[in-house]
Amino acid sequence: MSKSIKSTVVLVAICATTALLLAVTNEITAPIIAQNEGAKANAALLEVLPDGGSFALADTSGMELPTTVTEAYRAQNGGYVFKLTTSGYNTGMVLMCGVNADGKITGVKCIANNETPSIGGVAIGSYADMMPGKGIDTIDGVDTVTGATMTTKAYRAAVKDALSAAIILGGGSADFRTEEEILRDNLAAALPAAEGKFEKHFFAEVVEGVDAIYTATNGAGHVCVIGENFVGADANGQV
Repeated sequence: MSKSIKSTVVLVAICATTALLLAVTNEITAPIIAQNEGAKANAALLEVLPDGGSFALADTSGMELPTTVTEAYRAQNGGYVFKLTTSGYNTGMVLMCGVNADGKITGVKCIANNETPSIGGVAIGSYADMMPGKGIDTIDGVDTVTGATMTTKAYRAAVKDALSAAIILGGGSADFRTEEEILRDNLAAALPAAEGKFEKHFFAEVVEGVDAIYTATNGAGHVCVIGENFVGADANGQV
């Protein structure tokens, strides 16, 4: 056997042996690593839902959930934990939010964010303390933090999405549109000919009983907001 062939055979044998050892090592350590990672994940879930017990990834196939919900876990005690991704002043805010079987927030933890450390970052730390006990009907009453409005508004909206998702997973229905989306849909319903394109009309004098007026950019007419009612009128003044 030539020297070059012998060297090749030895090299191949070494590589094969190394690959075998790595495979055996992986076979032994993979379950241990998975177990440790699972324990850490379960600890994070228990941090926001302390009485949850054990958790299982919820089957959300075929369900329309808020886009902020990236993962959902069903707890042994009937509650849920949601992983939420949203954008405050910057993108990349990730929250873990626990919701008990009664539909109340049990805890919220921010596990990642790109907010300004001295402003949004500080607000995130204190804002979590305002969430426990809030439900779908009271979450909007949590005030945003002055100086970190964008951060805390996005945080609150994501938590509200978690509450809506819990209702949906429980077999109920929830309207998880944003305030902007609700306004857009109501304007479009009041004046379909506007094709969804409006500008808010700022008037110098107060119009009694009218809260706001929106003008269709294509000249189709106007929509007056009167309390919770949206009244559309075409360009000829016909309601």
